[in-house]
Amino acid sequence: MINIYEQALKLMNSNDIDHHESDLYLRKNPISDKLVKEYDYPKQITTFKDNIDHVMWYEIPCAYYTKN
Repeated sequence: MINIYEQALKLMNSNDIDHHESDLYLRKNPISDKLVKEYDYPKQITTFKDNIDHVMWYEIPCAYYTKN
């Protein structure tokens, strides 16, 4: 099973993916909308507006990780 972060890496531009610690951020667009719709824990996802570009992002708690 591929998690939402791995799916985003395959389908989205790197500019549309960010994180803070373990929280994953995906810029809101048709691809991220689809990923969020299919996510196993949709009630954990929130949105926010970027203070710099004023675009919407999804915040997905504990969905970012690095491979060691």
